[in-house]
Amino acid sequence: FEPSGSWVEAGTGGAGALFVEIIGCDGLPNMDRSINPKDKTDAFVTAIFEDAIISTDVIPDCLCPRWLPWTRRAFKFQISHPTSPLLLGVHDWDVSTNPSTLHDPIGRVAIMVGNFAPNTEYVLHYKLYDTAIVEPRKELGTITIRMVVEWSDTRKLFHDSLAFPNRFHVNVQLQKNLRAAYFLVEGG
Repeated sequence: FEPSGSWVEAGTGGAGALFVEIIGCDGLPNMDRSINPKDKTDAFVTAIFEDAIISTDVIPDCLCPRWLPWTRRAFKFQISHPTSPLLLGVHDWDVSTNPSTLHDPIGRVAIMVGNFAPNTEYVLHYKLYDTAIVEPRKELGTITIRMVVEWSDTRKLFHDSLAFPNRFHVNVQLQKNLRAAYFLVEGG
C-alpha cells in the first residue's frame, strides 16, 4: 500500500495524534436499486473521532472500492482522551436536489484506539455490521484501514485514562450528513 499524498487534519486534543488511512472495502451490498445493471453502490466512508467528523471521496458504482493515495482517504485526528473510540461507517452516496433524500448506511465499526501500541503501523481488516447491539448480526462487507497512534506523553496517558472522557459534539451542515453521523454513533 502506497502512503497517502495528503492528510486532512481534524480535532482539538493535545494528548496525541491518530493517523487513519481508508484503504478499501470488500463485499459491500448493492444499495442502488435501478433498472441499470451497471448502477451499483457509490461508497464513501465517514469517520468520527471525538469532536471531528470527516468523509472520504465517493467511489462510484463499485462493491469493492479502493481509495488511492491521491484521493481524500488520509486523516490525522488530534486525541483528547486515550479511551476514545474511532467510529467508521460506510455509506452509499445518494445524489439528489431533495434535502430529505438521505445517504444509505451500509455498515459500521468502532475501534478502541487505546488498545494499540504507540508508533506502530497497523493494517487492519474489520467486518462491517449495521449495529453493535442486536444479535444475530449480518455481515455487510469488510473495511481495510492503516492506522498509527502517537502519544505526546506516555506517563500522562496513564493518568488521563483514569479520568472520564469528555462528552463531544460534532456539527454537520446537511440533514443527510446528520443521519450518516447518527448511524455511526447509534447504529441501524
